[in-house]
Amino acid sequence: MLSGACAMPTIVPDPAVVSRNFSRAAGAYDAHAVHQRRIAARLSALLPDRLAPAAVLELGCGTGILTALLRERFPAASITAIDIAPGMIAHCRARRSETASFLVGDAESFPEADADLDRPELGAAPRVFDLVASSSSFQWFRDRRAALANARARLAPGGVFALAAPVEGTLGELAASFSAAMGAPWPHLAFGDADQYAEMCRAAGLACLRLCVEDVPAVFPDPFSALSGLRDIGAGFAGHAGFAPLGLAAMRRLLAHYRARFAAGDGAVTATYRVLYLFAEAR
Repeated sequence: MLSGACAMPTIVPDPAVVSRNFSRAAGAYDAHAVHQRRIAARLSALLPDRLAPAAVLELGCGTGILTALLRERFPAASITAIDIAPGMIAHCRARRSETASFLVGDAESFPEADADLDRPELGAAPRVFDLVASSSSFQWFRDRRAALANARARLAPGGVFALAAPVEGTLGELAASFSAAMGAPWPHLAFGDADQYAEMCRAAGLACLRLCVEDVPAVFPDPFSALSGLRDIGAGFAGHAGFAPLGLAAMRRLLAHYRARFAAGDGAVTATYRVLYLFAEAR
């Protein structure tokens, strides 16, 4: 979750570690996914009214928060949802088996999912989709350009790609507190910004229809709860290159700075995600 000063300005996700960390967090994820639930609901609400997809593909489905919203929005659609973490897929199959076909797969390459998408026992899920959607997952993709190219390859002509992803400025409270405590920038994922995502979409052959950036704050009872919530959903950096846990004294300094700068009178603090909502069309 937190890292001491290191040579790397950002944390580069390791797919094997992402799979492991999120698999381990599958059982606790829904109880702590405050931001992710709000972001998925907003993405679903912003989907174009004209959409009536027969086939939907979700990338990085996690515990199926967005999947359930897509099922509500498109009750007649065939929905296929993939995630790199087997623990997340097992969780979805156990609790949301009627919602979608849940498959283990990497959004950057679809190796496992490609084999499964043709299995007749899975209902012969279509290989081309009218809607490809992803919420709160792209930041963990090592090669976002490859994931976008795969999304475009899966879309039928006129199909829509819908994305919600955190961008630079996310967890600004934590970044400011880390810098104050450590005298160095907070090592974090290279979230990117709206312009970079728009350029990647164009390069993948997707024409942007709409994009907007919104802040999504959540309130936690204290700074420690805000930080531990990241670990509890699997969004920690343990195991990724460049990660070094803070010592006890450094952690205490960070929490003190967080509390001094961002706490309300009752000690509660905010943690804010800056989120890009992007909609693009395959042409």
